[in-house]
Amino acid sequence: MAIIICKNCGNEFEGNYCNNCGQKSKTARLDWHYLNDEAKYTFLHLNGGLLFTIAQLFKRPGHAIREFVDGKRVNYYKPVLLLFVLAGFYGLLMHNIDFRKTQEVMNATSVMNEQQIAINELMFKGMEWWISHYSLMEILLLPIYSGITWLAFRGWGYNYVEHIILNVFSASQRLLITIAFFPLTWFYQGTMTGVILANLVAVVIFCVGIWTMIQFFKGKELGMFILRYLLFLFLCITAIVLVIVPGAIYFFATHKELFRH
Repeated sequence: MAIIICKNCGNEFEGNYCNNCGQKSKTARLDWHYLNDEAKYTFLHLNGGLLFTIAQLFKRPGHAIREFVDGKRVNYYKPVLLLFVLAGFYGLLMHNIDFRKTQEVMNATSVMNEQQIAINELMFKGMEWWISHYSLMEILLLPIYSGITWLAFRGWGYNYVEHIILNVFSASQRLLITIAFFPLTWFYQGTMTGVILANLVAVVIFCVGIWTMIQFFKGKELGMFILRYLLFLFLCITAIVLVIVPGAIYFFATHKELFRH
């Protein structure tokens, strides 16, 4: 058998694959046939993995996530990759939303003095930053959020890493819901309908989240699940308070002029 020099690493080998880096021995010149094969692979990969996973996250979310955690993974898109894809897409969509319009509507429907308007301006900037960076925050908060679900549902058969996967899928689910409502969000931006719609999206996300957790922990007594979920909410609120209180103290200390009568 002829000696082949690997085009990737320069290693000399025999056979169909380089024993050093794993590249194929035969690499055809890039042409239309190559692009056709790549397009077919990409479409089949998206259709067979991504679309299937998205459908499962809405048809039977908790069951699907539990099956993935338990080892039934061949048909599912990789959860971390899914989250990054959706986060990137969400970020692109948010560039088309003018948050200033929403603030103007809220200011117009409230009777406020200059001091209150200034405070509202700062609070809105914080909210605007959060919404603009929502996908990034979903990713950064995953370790903390997973720690909370692990503590709240401790002893129910899943370790911390498995809770990370649960929450990666859940974060993707929340992004999908937000993306699904985007056409309406864009159309009604800067109106009271848009403000109401934002609250509706939050309610939908909350309800779907509960449904997902109930399915994921299938077989557990409902009363015990409710107690565990209340503990989960308590831990979430505690974590939020621990983050907000120092921020509020800093805000009041650096903006004393806003609170002087």
